[in-house]
Amino acid sequence: MISIDERILDKITETMHQILEGEKPVPVELPLDYPNNEIKQLVSYMNKMIVEYNHVANFMYSLSRGELNYISSKGKMVILHSSKALQSNLRHLTWKTQQIANGDFNQKVDFMGDFSEAFNKMTSQLKDAFEKLGEANQKLHQANEMLHQISRTDGLTNIANRRHFDELFKTEWRCAARLSKPISVILIDIDFFKNYNDTYGHQMGDECLKRVANALRITIKRPCDVLARYGGEEFIAFLPDTDGNGATKVAESMQSSVAALGIAHKNSQAGNTVTVSFGISSMIPEINGSHELLIARADGALYQAKQEGRNRIRIS
Repeated sequence: MISIDERILDKITETMHQILEGEKPVPVELPLDYPNNEIKQLVSYMNKMIVEYNHVANFMYSLSRGELNYISSKGKMVILHSSKALQSNLRHLTWKTQQIANGDFNQKVDFMGDFSEAFNKMTSQLKDAFEKLGEANQKLHQANEMLHQISRTDGLTNIANRRHFDELFKTEWRCAARLSKPISVILIDIDFFKNYNDTYGHQMGDECLKRVANALRITIKRPCDVLARYGGEEFIAFLPDTDGNGATKVAESMQSSVAALGIAHKNSQAGNTVTVSFGISSMIPEINGSHELLIARADGALYQAKQEGRNRIRIS
């Protein structure tokens, strides 16, 4: 027959086996009147060890799950205190990582030995990479801005091109229609420009176009007014919130500005220098109206100016 002492010792052996197998051990219970003091003391030590073991097991399990805010029960084992120090370091490392994620690449770690060196090297490399990325993004933004500017600018005269004019004009047309305000268009044509090219050559013709464009441009005073190259030797200006009288004054200023250039044109039938003709149209747009009608009327006025001898201003 197995004695009670043997049963207790078997229980102690079973508990030790549970610990070795990674199972959660259960404290050994003794009868209240158990007489063997040596075994009672052994069981007491065993149960204290089990409590400490369970403290460590629970704490390490929380760390393995990434629960860095887990608060363990009090324990005395050195491994538990070391694990708490590891938890504190990991919690601080998490905070450092969050700072890096927010863009602060000046974070350093000096409390985790060899890992600190690897972490700090990674942070330094990230900082360099993001600085280079920022520089690349800045260059890309500048390149996009330049491409955008090129796409809406006439390459020869450096004023707005036809495409950009069309986009802006449609927007201004809708705005004028909503506010019931007038909008004016001025079509401008260099007189006998074909004769100029035939006489002086296309290189001089290009130079003439650039000088005339600049002379027209400097007469545009308001930021909302736009001058564009409309095609060949033709230019166009639209003047928001401007009636026919206001547009005529702008055209007169343009005519004087071009005349002041004094560009010789010996084969012009309108004078001895380069001159320009103007066709003006002005109206208060309607919501469902056509902006093309305004340009067509300006074109008709320009045709009239040409028929009457050029170097003059006509309004439709």
